[in-house]
Amino acid sequence: MTEMTENHRKTLGDLTAAQERMRTELMISIRGQRALQEPLPQMQPHIGGAYLDPILEASQEEGDTC
Repeated sequence: MTEMTENHRKTLGDLTAAQERMRTELMISIRGQRALQEPLPQMQPHIGGAYLDPILEASQEEGDTC
């Protein structure tokens, strides 16, 4: 009976750890989704209605290719 109780304790511990990992992954996913919904701060409106990306422009001026 003691062995069975120890096995139950171990299984419960494993399940609790798995639940915590899943909760953490869910929170990370939710934060990621919220971040994707927010506007990008580095994008600036241009006169023609297009958006310019200063980071991309700077890298192109330096001769980098994306």
